[in-house]
Amino acid sequence: MMIHVDWGRDGRFLPDWSEWLLAAGITRRPPNPGPAFNLSAMAIDAALAGRGILLGQRSLIREELRQGRLVALSSLALPLNKSYFVVYPRRVLNKAGAPELLAWLQRQAEEESRQEERPSEAGLGGPLVRCG
Repeated sequence: MMIHVDWGRDGRFLPDWSEWLLAAGITRRPPNPGPAFNLSAMAIDAALAGRGILLGQRSLIREELRQGRLVALSSLALPLNKSYFVVYPRRVLNKAGAPELLAWLQRQAEEESRQEERPSEAGLGGPLVRCG
């Protein structure tokens, strides 16, 4: 079963199963209906519970992959079609802890960028399935 995430219209920039199957060269088969969630965390939990295969962002499941709790079934990864930004008014920098938080976010983004330089870590990864 393919686990689906319904991103709504705000998530149009995120690839779905139809796009992944097309990129994989699988054109004769539409995505299987399966459990659908509106939160990534719920879809990840469903995959961890063995309810199906998940098309997920590697940055959200890196630890599960490292621990072997999820296994990538393919190295095919699709790029995200939209960037994330941190936007804040200048006055935020005067608040206690704000500069440290922004510096931490910057370090996290730089680390993520280094991870994405590896093709198997970029974008929305291939199908993932629970292992063990």
